[in-house]
Amino acid sequence: RFSKDITAKFSNCTDTTFGCSTVDTATPYYFTRLAFDEAGSPWMIYYNQTNTSVMVARYDGTSAASGTCSAGWVCMTLENVGARVEEYAVESFGIVIAANGTVWVSYRHNTNNKVRYATYNGSGSGGCGASW
Repeated sequence: RFSKDITAKFSNCTDTTFGCSTVDTATPYYFTRLAFDEAGSPWMIYYNQTNTSVMVARYDGTSAASGTCSAGWVCMTLENVGARVEEYAVESFGIVIAANGTVWVSYRHNTNNKVRYATYNGSGSGGCGASW
């Protein structure tokens, strides 16, 4: 079901034909985008309005819950934006995974009107978040 506005309205996951999972318990969060790596594991980029951060989550199925990140997910802060991202930024959030496994994310930084991108390096040596 969809409403006439830009916010999708979904069921509360009581339909047993779907397996539902919570990625991040902080609310509200917006502008989610989803991609799957070569192993079939989902990755998400989203905006966490509670801590005004651009977040990326990766499902590994084994990680313990940490902070607001649910068990089975690794949640990473890509950037603390420091301001509410406006509604039009929803088209600006993107995530793709290249054939070589490199995860690329992009978004429009509303505070300084810049389009930003990052790649996941997994080593903690990036200039955005710990692994970006």
